[in-house]
Amino acid sequence: MLHAVADKPLNDEIVTVEQWQADGIKQKQPLGQIPTYTCDEGVVVMSNSIARYVAKKFGMMVSVVLMYHTTLKELSVILSLLSRWFSVMSLLVR
Repeated sequence: MLHAVADKPLNDEIVTVEQWQADGIKQKQPLGQIPTYTCDEGVVVMSNSIARYVAKKFGMMVSVVLMYHTTLKELSVILSLLSRWFSVMSLLVR
């Protein structure tokens, strides 16, 4: 998806179960699992690591960080409202 957003081509290789079992692909993978992302620097493993690498490579890391920061701010507001609500409710229950 990050390649599509960055308008960059991606050579996506789909591995079937039969290929995984017969061709010894599992033994060739750094952690014995997929997905992997092969690039000039080597092989990146694990989905989240791949997403962070691609976002950084294509200059999208700032937008990812801003999105994360916005989510944290929203979560902080929600927690604050819940805290106030529980405070009011505890007064009414007494």
